[in-house]
Amino acid sequence: MRKLFADFFRNFKLKKLRTKISLILVAVLYVFIVTVCLVRVEVEFTSPGTVTRVSQVIEINGDADDEDDSKVYTVSVYSKTKISLAQYFISKYFDKNIDVRLVDHEDSAYTVSERDKMDVYAKKQSIQDSLIVAYNYAKDEGKDIELVYSYMGVCVCAIPANYYGTGPESLMIGDVVTAIGDKEITSMNVFREIVEFYYDEYLKDNKVTIPVIKLLRNGKEVTLNACNAKVVANLGGYSKASKENNEIRVNEYYFYDYYQINYATSNPSISIQNYNTVGPSGGLMMSLYIYNALT
Repeated sequence: MRKLFADFFRNFKLKKLRTKISLILVAVLYVFIVTVCLVRVEVEFTSPGTVTRVSQVIEINGDADDEDDSKVYTVSVYSKTKISLAQYFISKYFDKNIDVRLVDHEDSAYTVSERDKMDVYAKKQSIQDSLIVAYNYAKDEGKDIELVYSYMGVCVCAIPANYYGTGPESLMIGDVVTAIGDKEITSMNVFREIVEFYYDEYLKDNKVTIPVIKLLRNGKEVTLNACNAKVVANLGGYSKASKENNEIRVNEYYFYDYYQINYATSNPSISIQNYNTVGPSGGLMMSLYIYNALT
Protein backbone atom coordinates (compact mmCIF):
# COMPACT_ATOMS: atom_id res chain seq x y z
CA MET A 1 0.00 0.00 0.00
CA ARG A 2 2.87 2.37 0.86
CA LYS A 3 4.52 1.64 -2.49
CA LEU A 4 1.25 2.32 -4.27
CA PHE A 5 0.95 5.79 -2.73
CA ALA A 6 4.62 6.51 -3.37
CA ASP A 7 4.22 5.63 -7.07
CA PHE A 8 1.06 7.76 -7.28
CA PHE A 9 2.72 10.90 -5.88
CA ARG A 10 5.84 10.30 -7.99
CA ASN A 11 3.73 10.16 -11.14
CA PHE A 12 1.65 13.12 -9.96
CA LYS A 13 4.77 15.29 -9.74
CA LEU A 14 5.61 14.48 -13.33
CA LYS A 15 2.21 15.62 -14.62
CA LYS A 16 1.65 18.98 -16.29
CA LEU A 17 0.23 21.81 -14.20
CA ARG A 18 -3.14 21.71 -15.99
CA THR A 19 -3.40 17.97 -15.33
CA LYS A 20 -2.52 18.46 -11.66
CA ILE A 21 -5.20 21.12 -11.25
CA SER A 22 -7.77 18.89 -12.96
CA LEU A 23 -6.91 15.93 -10.72
CA ILE A 24 -7.13 18.09 -7.60
CA LEU A 25 -10.52 19.47 -8.67
CA VAL A 26 -11.82 15.95 -9.36
CA ALA A 27 -10.56 14.79 -5.95
CA VAL A 28 -12.21 17.74 -4.18
CA LEU A 29 -15.46 17.11 -6.06
CA TYR A 30 -15.32 13.43 -5.15
CA VAL A 31 -14.77 14.18 -1.45
CA PHE A 32 -17.62 16.70 -1.54
CA ILE A 33 -20.05 14.22 -3.13
CA VAL A 34 -19.13 11.48 -0.66
CA THR A 35 -19.51 13.89 2.25
CA VAL A 36 -22.95 15.20 1.32
CA CYS A 37 -24.15 11.64 0.71
CA LEU A 38 -22.84 10.21 3.98
CA VAL A 39 -23.24 13.01 6.53
CA ARG A 40 -26.67 12.87 8.19
CA VAL A 41 -28.63 15.84 9.50
CA GLU A 42 -31.46 16.01 12.05
CA VAL A 43 -34.09 16.62 9.41
CA GLU A 44 -37.26 14.76 8.47
CA PHE A 45 -38.90 14.95 5.07
CA THR A 46 -42.37 13.91 3.97
CA SER A 47 -43.29 13.60 0.32
CA PRO A 48 -46.27 12.38 -1.71
CA GLY A 49 -46.41 8.61 -1.59
CA THR A 50 -48.70 6.15 -3.29
CA VAL A 51 -52.20 4.69 -3.28
CA THR A 52 -52.82 1.07 -2.33
CA ARG A 53 -55.91 -0.93 -3.16
CA VAL A 54 -57.23 -2.32 0.12
CA SER A 55 -57.99 -5.68 -1.49
CA GLN A 56 -54.24 -6.06 -2.06
CA VAL A 57 -53.77 -6.05 1.72
CA ILE A 58 -56.95 -7.64 3.08
CA GLU A 59 -58.63 -10.40 1.08
CA ILE A 60 -62.09 -11.54 2.13
CA ASN A 61 -62.54 -15.04 0.75
CA GLY A 62 -66.31 -15.05 0.32
CA ASP A 63 -66.54 -15.98 -3.34
CA ALA A 64 -63.33 -16.53 -5.24
CA ASP A 65 -65.15 -15.93 -8.51
CA ASP A 66 -66.27 -12.44 -7.53
CA GLU A 67 -64.17 -9.75 -9.13
CA ASP A 68 -63.16 -6.94 -6.79
CA ASP A 69 -64.87 -3.84 -8.14
CA SER A 70 -64.85 -1.84 -4.89
CA LYS A 71 -61.97 0.43 -5.88
CA VAL A 72 -61.34 1.39 -2.26
CA TYR A 73 -57.83 2.71 -1.66
CA THR A 74 -55.61 3.99 1.12
CA VAL A 75 -53.26 6.90 0.51
CA SER A 76 -49.77 7.09 1.95
CA VAL A 77 -46.77 9.39 2.04
CA TYR A 78 -43.06 8.70 2.04
CA SER A 79 -41.21 9.80 5.16
CA LYS A 80 -37.59 9.59 6.27
CA THR A 81 -35.76 10.83 9.35
CA LYS A 82 -32.09 11.80 9.65
CA ILE A 83 -31.51 12.29 5.94
CA SER A 84 -28.22 12.99 4.20
CA LEU A 85 -27.10 16.48 3.22
CA ALA A 86 -27.70 15.61 -0.43
CA GLN A 87 -31.27 14.52 0.30
CA TYR A 88 -31.82 17.66 2.34
CA PHE A 89 -30.72 20.04 -0.43
CA ILE A 90 -32.73 18.18 -3.09
CA SER A 91 -35.91 18.07 -0.99
CA LYS A 92 -35.51 21.63 0.32
CA TYR A 93 -34.73 23.50 -2.88
CA PHE A 94 -35.74 21.34 -5.84
CA ASP A 95 -39.20 19.97 -5.02
CA LYS A 96 -42.00 22.09 -3.57
CA ASN A 97 -44.12 18.99 -2.90
CA ILE A 98 -41.74 17.78 -0.19
CA ASP A 99 -42.18 18.99 3.38
CA VAL A 100 -38.92 19.39 5.28
CA ARG A 101 -38.61 20.11 8.99
CA LEU A 102 -35.92 20.04 11.63
CA VAL A 103 -36.20 17.31 14.26
CA ASP A 104 -34.64 17.51 17.70
CA HIS A 105 -34.36 13.87 18.72
CA GLU A 106 -32.84 14.78 22.08
CA ASP A 107 -36.12 16.43 23.08
CA SER A 108 -38.21 13.61 21.65
CA ALA A 109 -39.68 10.97 23.90
CA TYR A 110 -38.91 8.30 21.33
CA THR A 111 -35.83 7.06 19.56
CA VAL A 112 -35.91 6.83 15.76
CA SER A 113 -36.02 3.02 15.77
CA GLU A 114 -38.80 3.14 18.37
CA ARG A 115 -40.91 5.42 16.20
CA ASP A 116 -40.56 2.94 13.34
CA LYS A 117 -41.77 0.10 15.58
CA MET A 118 -44.69 2.22 16.77
CA ASP A 119 -45.84 2.77 13.20
CA VAL A 120 -45.68 -0.97 12.49
CA TYR A 121 -47.90 -1.83 15.46
CA ALA A 122 -50.25 1.04 14.67
CA LYS A 123 -50.81 -0.61 11.28
CA LYS A 124 -51.51 -3.96 12.94
CA GLN A 125 -54.03 -2.30 15.25
CA SER A 126 -55.66 -0.60 12.30
CA ILE A 127 -56.16 -3.90 10.44
CA GLN A 128 -57.42 -5.63 13.60
CA ASP A 129 -59.97 -2.94 14.46
CA SER A 130 -61.15 -2.65 10.87
CA LEU A 131 -61.95 -6.35 10.72
CA ILE A 132 -63.78 -6.38 14.06
CA VAL A 133 -65.85 -3.28 13.31
CA ALA A 134 -66.81 -4.32 9.77
CA TYR A 135 -67.68 -7.94 10.67
CA ASN A 136 -69.76 -6.89 13.68
CA TYR A 137 -71.71 -4.28 11.72
CA ALA A 138 -72.38 -6.74 8.89
CA LYS A 139 -73.45 -9.44 11.37
CA ASP A 140 -75.86 -7.03 13.08
CA GLU A 141 -77.59 -6.70 9.73
CA GLY A 142 -78.39 -10.41 9.77
CA LYS A 143 -75.61 -11.62 7.50
CA ASP A 144 -74.45 -15.20 8.02
CA ILE A 145 -70.90 -14.33 8.99
CA GLU A 146 -68.69 -14.91 12.01
CA LEU A 147 -65.36 -13.38 12.98
CA VAL A 148 -63.51 -15.79 15.26
CA TYR A 149 -61.42 -13.78 17.69
CA SER A 150 -60.49 -13.69 21.38
CA TYR A 151 -59.17 -11.05 23.76
CA MET A 152 -55.49 -11.51 24.63
CA GLY A 153 -54.54 -8.44 26.66
CA VAL A 154 -53.19 -4.91 26.23
CA CYS A 155 -50.57 -4.39 23.54
CA VAL A 156 -47.75 -1.90 24.11
CA CYS A 157 -47.62 0.31 21.02
CA ALA A 158 -45.39 3.08 22.39
CA ILE A 159 -43.18 3.68 25.41
CA PRO A 160 -40.91 6.75 25.60
CA ALA A 161 -37.51 5.07 25.80
CA ASN A 162 -35.74 8.43 26.09
CA TYR A 163 -37.64 9.06 29.35
CA TYR A 164 -37.63 5.58 30.81
CA GLY A 165 -35.23 2.81 29.94
CA THR A 166 -36.79 -0.15 28.21
CA GLY A 167 -35.37 -3.57 27.59
CA PRO A 168 -35.93 -7.31 28.03
CA GLU A 169 -36.41 -6.82 31.79
CA SER A 170 -39.10 -4.17 31.29
CA LEU A 171 -41.99 -3.45 28.94
CA MET A 172 -41.15 -3.24 25.25
CA ILE A 173 -43.06 -2.24 22.14
CA GLY A 174 -45.06 -5.21 20.90
CA ASP A 175 -45.50 -6.82 24.32
CA VAL A 176 -49.04 -7.98 25.09
CA VAL A 177 -49.64 -7.63 28.85
CA THR A 178 -51.89 -10.49 29.98
CA ALA A 179 -51.67 -10.15 33.78
CA ILE A 180 -50.17 -7.97 36.52
CA GLY A 181 -49.79 -9.84 39.77
CA ASP A 182 -52.79 -12.08 40.25
CA LYS A 183 -55.08 -9.90 38.13
CA GLU A 184 -55.73 -10.96 34.57
CA ILE A 185 -56.04 -8.18 32.00
CA THR A 186 -59.51 -8.66 30.52
CA SER A 187 -60.03 -5.12 29.20
CA MET A 188 -58.43 -1.71 28.93
CA ASN A 189 -60.40 -0.57 31.99
CA VAL A 190 -58.91 -3.37 34.11
CA PHE A 191 -55.45 -2.36 32.96
CA ARG A 192 -56.20 1.26 33.90
CA GLU A 193 -57.36 0.34 37.40
CA ILE A 194 -54.19 -1.64 38.08
CA VAL A 195 -51.69 0.97 36.91
CA GLU A 196 -53.61 3.75 38.65
CA PHE A 197 -53.39 1.81 41.91
CA TYR A 198 -49.60 1.53 41.59
CA TYR A 199 -49.39 5.20 40.70
CA ASP A 200 -51.05 6.10 44.00
CA GLU A 201 -48.72 3.75 45.85
CA TYR A 202 -45.74 5.24 44.01
CA LEU A 203 -46.66 8.72 45.22
CA LYS A 204 -46.63 7.47 48.81
CA ASP A 205 -43.48 5.37 48.58
CA ASN A 206 -40.87 5.62 45.84
CA LYS A 207 -39.75 2.08 46.67
CA VAL A 208 -43.01 0.53 45.51
CA THR A 209 -42.49 -2.93 44.07
CA ILE A 210 -44.35 -3.97 40.94
CA PRO A 211 -45.59 -7.57 41.11
CA VAL A 212 -44.88 -10.16 38.46
CA ILE A 213 -46.01 -9.06 35.01
CA LYS A 214 -47.05 -11.75 32.55
CA LEU A 215 -47.00 -11.00 28.87
CA LEU A 216 -46.68 -12.38 25.37
CA ARG A 217 -43.49 -11.35 23.57
CA ASN A 218 -43.04 -12.50 19.99
CA GLY A 219 -45.68 -15.16 20.61
CA LYS A 220 -43.94 -16.59 23.69
CA GLU A 221 -45.05 -16.31 27.31
CA VAL A 222 -42.65 -14.14 29.33
CA THR A 223 -42.67 -13.28 33.03
CA LEU A 224 -41.10 -10.04 34.25
CA ASN A 225 -40.03 -10.35 37.86
CA ALA A 226 -38.27 -7.00 38.13
CA CYS A 227 -40.04 -4.62 35.78
CA ASN A 228 -39.15 -0.92 35.83
CA ALA A 229 -41.45 0.30 38.61
CA LYS A 230 -41.21 3.90 37.46
CA VAL A 231 -42.64 3.00 34.06
CA VAL A 232 -45.66 1.14 35.40
CA ALA A 233 -46.35 3.68 38.15
CA ASN A 234 -46.26 6.63 35.78
CA LEU A 235 -48.64 4.85 33.44
CA GLY A 236 -51.22 5.22 36.18
CA GLY A 237 -50.64 8.95 36.48
CA TYR A 238 -51.09 9.55 32.76
CA SER A 239 -54.04 7.18 32.70
CA LYS A 240 -55.84 9.26 35.35
CA ALA A 241 -55.14 12.48 33.47
CA SER A 242 -56.78 11.15 30.29
CA LYS A 243 -59.59 9.16 31.89
CA GLU A 244 -62.17 11.94 31.60
CA ASN A 245 -61.88 11.89 27.82
CA ASN A 246 -61.95 8.09 27.73
CA GLU A 247 -58.68 8.07 25.83
CA ILE A 248 -56.30 5.15 25.59
CA ARG A 249 -53.41 7.44 24.74
CA VAL A 250 -51.68 8.22 28.01
CA ASN A 251 -49.29 11.08 27.33
CA GLU A 252 -46.28 9.62 25.53
CA TYR A 253 -47.53 6.06 26.00
CA TYR A 254 -49.94 4.19 23.77
CA PHE A 255 -51.72 0.89 24.35
CA TYR A 256 -54.53 -0.88 22.59
CA ASP A 257 -56.75 -3.89 23.22
CA TYR A 258 -55.18 -6.80 21.39
CA TYR A 259 -57.34 -9.56 19.91
CA GLN A 260 -56.16 -12.78 18.32
CA ILE A 261 -58.15 -13.26 15.11
CA ASN A 262 -58.41 -16.69 13.53
CA TYR A 263 -58.37 -15.79 9.86
CA ALA A 264 -58.84 -19.34 8.58
CA THR A 265 -61.89 -20.33 10.66
CA SER A 266 -63.73 -17.02 10.36
CA ASN A 267 -66.67 -16.98 7.95
CA PRO A 268 -65.88 -15.78 5.37
CA SER A 269 -62.19 -16.45 5.88
CA ILE A 270 -59.58 -13.72 5.72
CA SER A 271 -56.15 -13.47 4.16
CA ILE A 272 -53.72 -10.69 5.08
CA GLN A 273 -51.19 -10.01 2.35
CA ASN A 274 -47.75 -8.47 2.70
CA TYR A 275 -47.97 -4.69 2.92
CA ASN A 276 -45.34 -1.98 2.64
CA THR A 277 -47.04 0.83 4.55
CA VAL A 278 -47.22 1.59 8.26
CA GLY A 279 -49.33 3.75 10.53
CA PRO A 280 -53.04 3.71 11.48
CA SER A 281 -54.54 6.22 9.05
CA GLY A 282 -55.95 3.70 6.55
CA GLY A 283 -58.30 2.14 9.10
CA LEU A 284 -61.49 3.86 7.92
CA MET A 285 -61.02 2.90 4.28
CA MET A 286 -60.16 -0.68 5.25
CA SER A 287 -63.35 -0.89 7.35
CA LEU A 288 -65.42 0.37 4.42
CA TYR A 289 -63.86 -2.13 2.02
CA ILE A 290 -64.36 -5.11 4.40
CA TYR A 291 -67.97 -4.12 5.10
CA ASN A 292 -68.62 -3.74 1.38
CA ALA A 293 -67.07 -7.14 0.65
CA LEU A 294 -69.21 -8.81 3.35
CA THR A 295 -72.50 -7.21 2.36
